[in-house]
Amino acid sequence: LDALTVVNDKVTFADLCRKLGLPVAETITATSKEELQAATGRWEHWFARAAFGRGGLDIATNYGPLAAETEASIGTIEPTPESPWLVQEFLVGTDRCSWSVVHHGEVVLHSCYQHPLAIDDRGGIVFESVDSPESLAAVQKIAKELNWHGQISMDYLVTEDGVHHMVECNPRPTAGCTVATAEEFDTALFAPDGLVVVPAGRKKMIKAAVLRDALMHPSRAKADFAAAKGAKGV
Repeated sequence: LDALTVVNDKVTFADLCRKLGLPVAETITATSKEELQAATGRWEHWFARAAFGRGGLDIATNYGPLAAETEASIGTIEPTPESPWLVQEFLVGTDRCSWSVVHHGEVVLHSCYQHPLAIDDRGGIVFESVDSPESLAAVQKIAKELNWHGQISMDYLVTEDGVHHMVECNPRPTAGCTVATAEEFDTALFAPDGLVVVPAGRKKMIKAAVLRDALMHPSRAKADFAAAKGAKGV
């Protein structure tokens, strides 16, 4: 439970990343409404999220596609010492995620992927594996530090210079497992034999979600189907 708390709490996770020398956006932790309001004045463009928020929920920003929906909510948020919020500079880049199987601190299966298509500018619904030694190195550091045993997933923001800024950790399987084969997954869980990295170019999709997006937003249908081209269903 101690290890789970460290990675689930976005404040302690950011502290862990800094300790290990992993890139993290400059962060202010707010434990009151007043601190939150002051923190949002630190940068022209900011991004705020709850320490224990998840899945694109409990967030607010004044920049990007979610700004119109979330900026107005900042005045209703009331952080506490037990449930703080993080405010960070809004970094422009590409969202990437990784998923790994780890045995006693050693990563045995790793995939890094990005989202050619997301649902309502939040979670991905098309997943494409990419080459990312930076994500593997980050997970290996964290897994070794915590002597992790199980599955672990990370979110990153990759800026134009290629730096993988650590965003958050999900201590569980995520969509990254879908770009591994059943055989790779089975071997990693029950009979690991060294490190296996999922190669770039594998593509999966949640078909129902892609169809939903195309039906709800007809103007995006052509782009949706282009993003999903070549993907197999999850």
